[in-house]
Amino acid sequence: MGKKNKMDKKLYESELARLQIELVKLQEWVKQEGLKVVVVFEGRDAAGKGGVIKRITEKLNPRVCRIAALPAPTEKEKTQWYFQRYVAHLPAAGEIVLFDRSWYNRAGVEKVMGFCSDEQYQEFLRSCPEFERMLVRSGIVLLKYWFSVSDEEQEKRFLERVNTPIKRWKFSPMDLESRNRWAEYSQAKDTMFSYTDTKQCPWWVVPSDDKKRARLNCITHLLSQIDYQEVTYPEIDLPEINKEATCERLLKNNLLCRITMTESSQLFSRLDLNLLKTFRILLQERNTRKTAERLFVTQPAVSQALQKLRTAFEDELFVKVHGGLDPTPLHWILKIKLRHFLTVSKPHSIKLRTLTQPHLRERCA
Repeated sequence: MGKKNKMDKKLYESELARLQIELVKLQEWVKQEGLKVVVVFEGRDAAGKGGVIKRITEKLNPRVCRIAALPAPTEKEKTQWYFQRYVAHLPAAGEIVLFDRSWYNRAGVEKVMGFCSDEQYQEFLRSCPEFERMLVRSGIVLLKYWFSVSDEEQEKRFLERVNTPIKRWKFSPMDLESRNRWAEYSQAKDTMFSYTDTKQCPWWVVPSDDKKRARLNCITHLLSQIDYQEVTYPEIDLPEINKEATCERLLKNNLLCRITMTESSQLFSRLDLNLLKTFRILLQERNTRKTAERLFVTQPAVSQALQKLRTAFEDELFVKVHGGLDPTPLHWILKIKLRHFLTVSKPHSIKLRTLTQPHLRERCA
């Protein structure tokens, strides 16, 4: 394709951005309605399949839209039903799976390179249409794209991969063989189409000599094949940040309060005996309820603050810890019990004495 016929970069980027917004809408609709979507990407080497998949997934949630790019089968997988390892990657409700090459390896590279027997190849051609009809009957939306590239454009892209360090990993010995067996691959593709281009699961051919147009065409067609609607979100009023001092908030509400490492250090530095007599701080790992005998302090600031408290209010302080500390991130809930005892056994390690709940209520009354 001549240089003058290539798509303008700004036009391409603006159109791609618009389509990616629509893909996000599709994703949210799939998640809300519990749809199951499978998109198969096949084609010759360096035809641009990976580039399209990248643009589709670029702005989507990887927990909703994921890529299945399976390596060569293991010795164990070779003894399984051929479709078995692909079935494990099929979507659950609310998921989209993009197959970067798929079960059609048997009709293409395995047939041409002699990785399967003639009996296995013929069995695949017979069973594949029925397998795909089973997927459709189970509620899966199945789309199949074949990316077609000319031999001249493929050669240009191969040379770019060979001569560009950051793209060299894309080139493999199989790419060389695909050049040597161009006619065999073409024949295998025609045979595959004749068996598997069915009414329920047709093939869609994407001319990909122009990568930009191929990406836009494929994404546009993909969006047109699924009847989706924009999901409306409830309006959210973001509350203002509560900058009330931590100790004052605890005193006022008498509640457990989640605070950060910096806040806890500042809180300890502000405490005096009068405050200690009136409020409690519970030091607890987030989402953990198990009582622990020992706390390993990994931050010097907190270790020093606790040591300072122990020195100043030795007999009037007890800290009970539920669980250990996770140093990253350190979001704590603190509560100080009065007239109990805290000892320090070694640097950055605080030994804590635990008391039964009735005893705590009695002593803190």
